Amino acid sequence: MCGIAGIINFNNEPVSEKEIKKGLNSIKHRGPDDNGFWLNNKKNVALINTRLSIQDLSKNASQPMLSEDERHILVFNGEIYNFKYLKKKYLSSVLLKSNSDTEVILNLYKKYNKNFLKLVEGMFALAIYDKKNDNLFLARDEFGVKPLYYYLSSKKMIFSSEIKSFFELNVRKEFNLRSIASYLSSEYYENRTNSYFKNILKLEPGSFMEVKNGEIKT
Repeated sequence: MCGIAGIINFNNEPVSEKEIKKGLNSIKHRGPDDNGFWLNNKKNVALINTRLSIQDLSKNASQPMLSEDERHILVFNGEIYNFKYLKKKYLSSVLLKSNSDTEVILNLYKKYNKNFLKLVEGMFALAIYDKKNDNLFLARDEFGVKPLYYYLSSKKMIFSSEIKSFFELNVRKEFNLRSIASYLSSEYYENRTNSYFKNILKLEPGSFMEVKNGEIKT
């Protein structure tokens, strides 16, 4: 289990060190082996990761992971079961620096964009930021094993593996009574898109979304 989080300020206001620290602390229990963050040049986009090292224990597999040209940055929580096969079949000509599924995902995205999701088998929640296009890509596995929540306003977008991250980052804590009532009256099935707090949503299992210029595309 790892933890991922991120902040985008649409008004180009820098993400503060305090916000990054709060983001890291809110998910640190999910990844005790390593942690890190990445900021873009304007410092209005931050990607955060806490890592539980399983497949490749070296620093070469640390996150956030940058592509060789430093255009794409990935934070990833999960496990790709067929990554060795994908590496051999689709990335045989690419010189990889690690033995991790993380690096395989990053290079598959570079090569196939969102279509790489059709190739992977596993459980995951991930975020990839494209510096050139100023675009954030989020995706989640089809069974929804790994959580991914997000908050969107006119000023910023926050995503995280943990709901408590949002409250640490000053999102107002307000119960979504309709969502709670629905859960209690429908044999305890959770809503696929709404959490139990207002304005904190879930990316649906088996789906992806892109965030650019303050707008969401699915």
